[in-house]
Amino acid sequence: MSLERAAKEYLNNHIYKRTKGEVQSGPFKGMTILEECSWSDGNLGTKILGCYEQELHDAIEREIKRLSEINDPCIIDYGCSEGYYTVGMARRLPSARVIGIDLSREALRITAQNAECNGVFVEILHPDDTACKSLLSDVEPDLIICDVEGAEMEYLDPDKWPVLKKVHTLIIECHDREDHQVTEVLGKRFQDTHELWLATEAGRNPNEFQMLQYMPSIMRWLAVSEGRPMMMHWLVLLPKGYK
Repeated sequence: MSLERAAKEYLNNHIYKRTKGEVQSGPFKGMTILEECSWSDGNLGTKILGCYEQELHDAIEREIKRLSEINDPCIIDYGCSEGYYTVGMARRLPSARVIGIDLSREALRITAQNAECNGVFVEILHPDDTACKSLLSDVEPDLIICDVEGAEMEYLDPDKWPVLKKVHTLIIECHDREDHQVTEVLGKRFQDTHELWLATEAGRNPNEFQMLQYMPSIMRWLAVSEGRPMMMHWLVLLPKGYK
C-alpha cells in the first residue's frame, strides 16, 4: 500500500469515528453514511465532511428547489456507487422516485443499506436487470446524475433513447482522454435541446473543518482531496432558454 493510500485510509477512519458517519455540511448535511465502500475508498472522508464534488453544490441545490415544486419527480442516478446522491436526493425530496443504478451488485447492496439507515426508499437496479433495460422507455426522468467512469457515451445516447432529450437537467461527470472525448461528443448530442455548462475541478479549504485544524498541513489537504487522476470536470445540461 502506498504512503498516500495509507494516510487516506487513516483520515477516512478518523473522520468517520469523529462524526459517526454523519455528513457535516453541503446539500446532504445530516445524512448518515455507512463505513463500508465498494469502489476504492468511496471518498468516504470528503463525503462525510460534505465537500465531495463541491463544484456541483449550487447545481444540486437548484435542482432540489426545482424538483420540490413539481409532483412526484423522477431522478435517475447512473453509477450510484454506495448511494451518496441516490439516498441524499431521496432525503431532500421525500416525494421523489429515486432510482440508483450501478454495475456493482455490492454497491447496490450498500446503497440499499444506506437508504434503510436514513429511513428512505429508493429503487436500485443493475444494468443487466430487465427493468433497467426498459427504464428509459417506461419513465421520463426529471433529473439524471451520471458518473459511470468513462461509459457516459454508452448510457447517454439520445439516438437509442430519445427521451433523454426531454430530460430537464443532466449532471454528468466527464472522463475525457486523448482518444475518448466524452465532453465533445455529448455536447454535440445535446446541442439542439440543452445549454451546456461546464463545472471544473477546483480547490477546497480544509480549514473550514474544525476536526482537521490540529493536523499537519499535508494531512489536512489530503483529507479534502478526492484523489482525482487528472483535472476533472462535469457537464450540467439545462433546457435551452431555461433561467
